[in-house]
Amino acid sequence: MQNGERNHWSEELADDLDLFEKWLQQEHIAVVRPERGDLLEGTIVEITPREVVVDIGAKYDGIVPISDVERLPPDVREQLHVGQKVPVVVTFVFEELNEIELSISLALQEQDWLRARELMQRGELVECEVIAYNRGGLIVRFGQLRGFVPLSHMTDVPRNISPEERAHYMERLVGERLLLQIIEVNRPQRRLIFSQREAQKTWRERRKDELLATLQEGQVVRGRVRSFADFGVFVDLGGVDGLIHKSELAWEHVEDPRSLLQHGQEIEAMVIKVDKEERKIGLSLKRLQPNPWLEKVARYEVGQVVKAHITNVVDFGAFARLEEGVEGLIHASEIGLRPGQKATEVLHPGDEVYVKILDIDKERHRISLSLRQALPEASAPEEESAPSAPEPAASPGSGDSPSVEAREGKDGASEETLSSAPLDAEPSQADVLPVKPKQGERREQ
Repeated sequence: MQNGERNHWSEELADDLDLFEKWLQQEHIAVVRPERGDLLEGTIVEITPREVVVDIGAKYDGIVPISDVERLPPDVREQLHVGQKVPVVVTFVFEELNEIELSISLALQEQDWLRARELMQRGELVECEVIAYNRGGLIVRFGQLRGFVPLSHMTDVPRNISPEERAHYMERLVGERLLLQIIEVNRPQRRLIFSQREAQKTWRERRKDELLATLQEGQVVRGRVRSFADFGVFVDLGGVDGLIHKSELAWEHVEDPRSLLQHGQEIEAMVIKVDKEERKIGLSLKRLQPNPWLEKVARYEVGQVVKAHITNVVDFGAFARLEEGVEGLIHASEIGLRPGQKATEVLHPGDEVYVKILDIDKERHRISLSLRQALPEASAPEEESAPSAPEPAASPGSGDSPSVEAREGKDGASEETLSSAPLDAEPSQADVLPVKPKQGERREQ
């Protein structure tokens, strides 16, 4: 044999030896005997009335006793068929018989324990069927496991009821499906605890995120009255609460929201505020109704001089009512005060005056009025009217109220006049405040 042929044969032999060694290693791995407690995946190769034979891929066929199959839910049991891949747990290894006993039900439970831990870590919500109850809460089904919902983690449980009434309430929940959140998974102690309260809180937060992303101001939504507060009403918009402030319940003043709405009542409301940072939703009930203020104000125009009644006097001016439900503000600068004089020294609640409309802000529901600018127009015709009975004149510089002045009448007699004509008479030309004193109030001397 020549050297070239010998070398070539040596290389092929070395390659074959390498392949043989790898094959031996693979065979060694493949024939490792499964141990008790191993969670494996196998393939059903035979189903008999006594057992289910499963190939677990280790040159062994495992046996699932029919008693284990009967522990499976009916829907799972009916779907078993040859060729199906199933999870199994090794329960016993009989070395002398070269047999391995397996359990499908325990394997499904192990998978459920793993799934429960993952769901808890992700904060996911699950639906579980109530299958029983005891004095402490509800028992629910989670796959092949049983979980527990403590009474303290249930929602809508009536308060101040007897143990018998509480048991009757929980009995009615058997067969119902509840939305729950897993709050504890303890495999060694076989503790699987759920919370309906936490699930509701999580669901509301996620629902609120969805609504905050889609709601727009001006949108009309439907909801149910959930609770009352002194400052307004909370409305459930389908898992998320919106607030109707007391001022947004009706166009007229509402002292007690309960006089207008009832708990559980279904209503429509307009979205007036969506605060994504504060995660708050503001609603309005009154803005879906005609605004009586706008209907009344439509009768007035800027520049018009009208009769009004003073309702309140403050440092910065006075409020005057044009008619029921329509008020305006006379700013102190539009009263015509002397330096250092206060509005409360000139005007009083109940006084009747002529005012000029300066501005009508329909969006903010505000009317600006002027007493000073109404003087020339409101008092022009008074010179033609009969003079009032003469009274002692106020001396110049005496510091008396500017609403009274002394002047000479048509007959040459001195007479004392108000700055504006009485409202039931034609006004006269005057250049002082158009104020009519309240009944029973004496004029200043």
